[in-house]
Amino acid sequence: MCCNRIKKVITAAAVITMTATAFADSETFNVHTRVGNGFHMYSTVTLSSNGTVDGKTQLKNWNNVKGFTGAVFVVALDENNNAVYTTDMHSFGINAAFFKKYRTRNVSWSTEIPEEYLVRTTRIAVMQVHNPSYRVAKWVKDNMDLIISHARSISELVKKIKDKEFDVDDAIDIIDDHI
Repeated sequence: MCCNRIKKVITAAAVITMTATAFADSETFNVHTRVGNGFHMYSTVTLSSNGTVDGKTQLKNWNNVKGFTGAVFVVALDENNNAVYTTDMHSFGINAAFFKKYRTRNVSWSTEIPEEYLVRTTRIAVMQVHNPSYRVAKWVKDNMDLIISHARSISELVKKIKDKEFDVDDAIDIIDDHI
């Protein structure tokens, strides 16, 4: 666990160094980050002189089994590369590739650097990170009663089938319940 945290911090620091660019009236640049095993994020970001940051992010997933949630945010830096402001994270999920070459998802987002921080901003860094949301585990937890109820029903059906008590009326009941 400790080593994973250190690895993420090192990756984030590399992104700041690679993506920080001198502030101009309006500047566009691209960022590519490998955020996990088969998980990639590609962003094109435009910073306008009024502090508006417009981004287009493509998530690509080569992982056949796992989906992932990626997040992107912007850090405003001063002339000494000190962070003066950090925007909120924009999180986006993508499913597993499921034995396709890869799966992609394109999203657009926008944020702003407030004027009070913009006047001190000389560079920005675009941060792209894996931001696990644990959607499946949350769904299981939220639907535990439903899952148990279905498991009991299936168990009763299997018992009836094994005991040769399953008949046409049972099959019709199942069909009627799902129409």
